[in-house]
Amino acid sequence: MMLTDQPGDYSLKDTVDVPPEWDRLDLSGISGPIMIVGASDTGKTALFRYLVNRFSAMHGQVLAIDADPGQGRLSPPTMISLGHIKTSDGRQVIRHIWHRFVGSTTPSGHMLQVVTGCARLAEKAREIGTGPIVMDTSGLVDPQKGGLRLKFAKIDMLRPSVLIVLQRAQELETLIRPLQICRRMTIIDMKCVSAVRRREFDERQAFREESFRRYFRNGMVQHFFWTRYGVFPYPRYYLDRLLGLEDREGFTLGLGIIKKFDPSSKTVSVFTPLGLDDLFRINGIQVGDVTIDPWTFKHDLIHPA
Repeated sequence: MMLTDQPGDYSLKDTVDVPPEWDRLDLSGISGPIMIVGASDTGKTALFRYLVNRFSAMHGQVLAIDADPGQGRLSPPTMISLGHIKTSDGRQVIRHIWHRFVGSTTPSGHMLQVVTGCARLAEKAREIGTGPIVMDTSGLVDPQKGGLRLKFAKIDMLRPSVLIVLQRAQELETLIRPLQICRRMTIIDMKCVSAVRRREFDERQAFREESFRRYFRNGMVQHFFWTRYGVFPYPRYYLDRLLGLEDREGFTLGLGIIKKFDPSSKTVSVFTPLGLDDLFRINGIQVGDVTIDPWTFKHDLIHPA
């Protein structure tokens, strides 16, 4: 069986061989969330899409949480997302997507935002209450960079009923061994997809640049009197700094790039593709830790003090 990514704003354009063991997964008795963990380039995204397709075919709908702020498929980089996907007449339709702004393209230095964002998205998924929940995660698993602690925190917060672990060798045994002893969930330990090619940093960077370019292609400059909004963590503005524009519930309506700011008048000019309906819904502004060149969409991380 072959899994081919369909063209779209935030989808891969490669083809992945689906191992027979994926088809042998028994999904009939799963009642709680499924979480997928593994290092980068182990086939997590391919498995995520495969499970979404299978559950959607089985139940007519599925809730998909994409918790990778750097290489996500349901949103541009710096956000994690929940999609409510329905199948009708053989066609998949994304009914709605909720976003949470992480403020960075990596969980490093932003782990609290990732964990709280995942918790809010999972809470929203449970509110919807229709269809299974499948969650993809980032490839940060290096214990020296806090990757295993981040995965433990997500598991503890979200309490998946099934944890699928993709490993090249036994690099995640430190994660799964105590969970197996505790028996808090079903753990499925799988080998990574052999056909997956490891992507270099430049390829990942190019993927993010193209995602930003598509997202901002219809952007316009909008002006905000920032004292009218809750600004988190504080109104520290720089040219080309990325912002998350939020609604009253704390979900992210969209992104913006600072083009001008005036401390004397408390105004900030922001390049954003948001339309008027969403602009009127903005309640808060999250200041991110990424700067973006709005012409080339090359981006750099700001290390928060």
